[in-house]
This record gives sequence, C-alpha cells and structure tokens, in this order.
Amino acid sequence: MASEAPDRTAEVLRLSFVDGLSVRAIARRLSMARRTVRRVLGRGLPERKEVKTPRPSMLDQFSPQLRTWLDKTPELSAPAALERLRELGYGGGVTVLRDRMRVLRPRPKGEAFLTLDFPPGKAMRCRLIGRISDSPFQVALGG
Repeated sequence: MASEAPDRTAEVLRLSFVDGLSVRAIARRLSMARRTVRRVLGRGLPERKEVKTPRPSMLDQFSPQLRTWLDKTPELSAPAALERLRELGYGGGVTVLRDRMRVLRPRPKGEAFLTLDFPPGKAMRCRLIGRISDSPFQVALGG
C-alpha cells in the first residue's frame, strides 16, 4: 500500500524477483504479514505513463482572427468574441474560449510604482498620530 516505505517495497521486490524467495520466506525475513507481501508483489512495478501530445483544439483555426480582435480591442469579452466566432463557424464553448483569450490577451506594461520627485523645500511629509491639539509641537506653515 501507500503506507509501505519505498525501501521495504524495493526489498520485497528484490527478494522475490532477484533471489526467487517465496511469499512466506519474504514475510519471515522482513517480519511482515504474508498478505502485505502479496499486496506489494501484486502491485508490482509502477507503470510508466506515456507522454501524450495535446489534442488540437476546435479553436486553433480561429486563433489568428481572435488575436487580431484582441490587438484592436483588448477589453473584448469572451461572450462577445463567442458571438463573432459563431458567425465564422466555431462550434465550441465559451470556457475554452475564455482560457484561450487569457493567453492571447495583450498584457498592459505599466510601472509598478510611482516615483515622486520634488525640489528641496517644495514638499513636506509628516505622519500625525493622535489629535493635533494634543501635540506639544506647533508648526507654522506658509509664514
């Protein structure tokens, strides 16, 4: 099972396939239940999964048209694009279209921060905590 340690599983497999020991002998040697040994041997080696090539999408033939629409109007919604594509013969759903539009939509390139640049003496920054009337400090501005 999944609770079996990988090294114990490997040891059971080695004793069975390489050394040719029986289930009872493996169970005795590793202090395991025979049922556990049978379960590990029944599972055998994990099968390798084949890497599948992705299927072509129904939307592939419409991608160039969709890209031009998104270049002209990046705010185009998926239902609006779906209506346009239906006229061209698209028979798929809106979810596939939304996923494709998320990939094709141009990303805005804006700055992540705002840089403030003031000449000396033209700006002041202060943080006031509490009420101003309770402050022992007085600041005269504009004088």
